[in-house]
Amino acid sequence: MNWTATRQTMTSGINLNDPFADLALTAVRLYAGLRLALGPGWDKVQTPWGSPWVYAAVDQLGFPLPGLFAFGVGWMELLGGFLLALGLFTRPVAALLTIQFAVAAFGLLTNNPLFELTLTQSMFWMMLTFTALGGGTLSLDHLLRPDTPKPQIHPHTNPNPKTHPTPSPTPTLPKPATT
Repeated sequence: MNWTATRQTMTSGINLNDPFADLALTAVRLYAGLRLALGPGWDKVQTPWGSPWVYAAVDQLGFPLPGLFAFGVGWMELLGGFLLALGLFTRPVAALLTIQFAVAAFGLLTNNPLFELTLTQSMFWMMLTFTALGGGTLSLDHLLRPDTPKPQIHPHTNPNPKTHPTPSPTPTLPKPATT
């Protein structure tokens, strides 16, 4: 297994060339992460072994060890929310939260997810988006990747010729002789 390619896939995002689109992705990531951590995540970790209503919901779905799942759900939302807000390990965290919210949104809730969207269902769609797109260029994932080009002061300057060599000019071919 190629661990470098796996790590790059799990921590990279698409390069959004439009600064407004990347700013919008960052704003949604910040909102979703902080809303998740400081809202339901914080509420669920207030009891030592998970929220009683999460325990009951997990038990109703028939999962084994509902206490362990209830404990994990709260901490995943709290820690995962903060990691999302920072844009750190965005894709793996969002993938885990996508699974969690899919179970909650479509396994527990009985409303119509197309016309009566709840916060849980909205979080599912946002986490699915972050799983696909990553954190964007305004994230710690982008900053910490060694192969990510870092912003330059001026795009036409060459700050370090050893790491950014200037391409040699294209050689010109002699013109054919005319007879």
